Amino acid sequence: MAITRHDRFGLDWRPDLLRRMLDVDFGDAIKVEELHDGNDYVIKAELPGIDPEKDVEVTVSEGILHMGARRSEHAEHKGKRGYRTEFRYGEMTRDLALPAGAKE
Repeated sequence: MAITRHDRFGLDWRPDLLRRMLDVDFGDAIKVEELHDGNDYVIKAELPGIDPEKDVEVTVSEGILHMGARRSEHAEHKGKRGYRTEFRYGEMTRDLALPAGAKE
């Protein structure tokens, strides 16, 4: 049994729908962590569910590091109570200016 709450506008807010709505990437930017380690500039990118060998492209041009990633997921759920299929897909990008003096 699903729990449903009605707001003052008469809209239904089911927790499972809200959870699915919030399980998306807001915007198309890749989340990163940047740090300087001595002479090295290290960037760690958050790319859950993405195969970096197949679905990530990294290029450097004119002092800008460009990262692009593609996601494609498909899940099927079969059970006694029925069948459900879900899919998510999309592209994310991020451009970062390299520090002054960085070698491309």
